[in-house]
This record gives sequence, C-alpha cells and structure tokens, in this order.
Amino acid sequence: MKFKIIFAIFNIIILFSFVLFFTAPLFILGPDHFWEVISKYWPAFILFVIAFSLFNAYFIVNWKFFTLVEQEDWNALTRFLENEIFNNKLLRSHYLKILINSYLATSDMDGLYKLKDFLENLKPRLVYQYALAFGIPYLLAQNPEEAEKYYGKMLAYPWTPNRQWLRWNYGLSLMQQKQEESAQDIFIGLLYAKPAPPEPIVLENAIYLIFKENNPLVNLLSLYMLNSFSISADKQEKVKKAKDMFLKKQSIQRLSRSFERQKHNIEVICLASTIQKAISWLFPVAESTKKN
Repeated sequence: MKFKIIFAIFNIIILFSFVLFFTAPLFILGPDHFWEVISKYWPAFILFVIAFSLFNAYFIVNWKFFTLVEQEDWNALTRFLENEIFNNKLLRSHYLKILINSYLATSDMDGLYKLKDFLENLKPRLVYQYALAFGIPYLLAQNPEEAEKYYGKMLAYPWTPNRQWLRWNYGLSLMQQKQEESAQDIFIGLLYAKPAPPEPIVLENAIYLIFKENNPLVNLLSLYMLNSFSISADKQEKVKKAKDMFLKKQSIQRLSRSFERQKHNIEVICLASTIQKAISWLFPVAESTKKN
C-alpha cells in the first residue's frame, strides 16, 4: 500500500510542477507571451513527456515485483522471479540478486545450482558476475575437489569480480585436500598482493572495471589459515613479515569496522564465526608484540 501511495503522490507532484511551469507565463505575461514561451521551450515539453512516460512504464512493468517486495511475501516473490527468469528469460540484475539471496537465505542450494546451470547455458558471463554467491554451496559442502574445480574455473577469467575472496576459497579447497604447499602459496600470495588501479575489460559489449585491492578480512583469514600449517623456514619469514605489516596497519577496532561494512557480502556472513575467531587469535599476538 505504501508503494502505491508514494507512486501516486510522486506523479501528482511531478504533473503539478509541470503544469505550473508551463501555465505560469499565461497568468503572468498574458496570452501573447505565453505562446512565445511555449514555442521556445517545446523541446523541453517533449523531453518531459518522454521521461515521464518511461518512468511510469518502468514501474508499471515491475508493479507486481515491487508489490511483493513491499508485502515481504518471499515465497510468492521467489515463485514470481523463477517464472520471470526461467520461463520468460528476463535476466534483470535486481531479479537475479534477489533470487540468489532468497535461495541463500532459505538454504535452497538446489535452486542455486539450477540457476547457475541455467545462466551457464543462456548467458555465461552472469555466472562469473555472481561467482562468489554461486560458490557458497561449494564453500559449505564437504567436497573440496568440486570446490577446487569451480573456483579454479572462476579465477581463470580476469573479469571475475571478488577475486581475492575467490582465491582464498580456492586456497581453502586445496588445504582441505591436504595440498599444503599449494595452499600456503595461495595464502601468502594474498598477503603480498599489491593494490593496483582498475583495469577496464570489455566483455560482450560491456565494460568492467577490475579492482585489485587488498581486503583486510581476506588477509586476516589468510594469516589465520597459515597459522595451522607447519611451514618451511623461508615461508615462515614471509608470513612473519606479512603479519608484522598487517598489525601496523590494522587494529581490532579497524577490523571490526571492516567486518561490519562488509556484512552485505554473503561470504562474510557465512564466515562470520571464523572471522571472529581469527580476530581473537591475532590480537593477543598483537598485545604481546607491543610489550616486547
């Protein structure tokens, strides 16, 4: 109901403003000057009509979607989105995001697999765009071999977003398979990754900016994972150096703020308890380092 009221009020205000703008000269300047103003500003009139029509058309086309969101009827919304995506093949970004989140919120991993397979056949680049969300079932399942294949495939393409998280997941899958040397290399590589300016990549007539930046939570978890290994002396030195640099830049307050800021990330939600354990593990070390 609120959505309908807001939509109606917005239209009334816009139409009133439009009528007032174009009729004011009639009352202020008289009929002669009125037609002179109209002849001068008629392109603005045409543009307004087009923009107003497009705006209303967008909301009318998506009326059922917005109504279900407002009613918080998630089961009906999921059925609606499944019909729009699977049957009508409407791959709108907000449709995909909400359906993915709905599957994750209800732990419907079969639905998520089905959506991924559907997009792979119809528009593969969307699988890479939502690679982190589609990887959650692999992250949670006790099947590291399949996880390694999935994350390896996603990382093989340079335009895949959230690459640091994907690389950490890839390293975790190697660690779970006892491929310790390879896993260590992944985690150490993440610790020493250097930020770089965004790189534009053109894919299917769309331009993507790939940001290579260090995520403090990824670095925290990399240090935490490395702590569970028996590693060689040369790698120990690298890890110690990386840990010292990390502690100079981060504090428990900064990491906690970073954790709060990234709670929109589904992986951060899934790994929340591990992140908290990693923070608790690291900062007693920080306190002893300060004393020494």
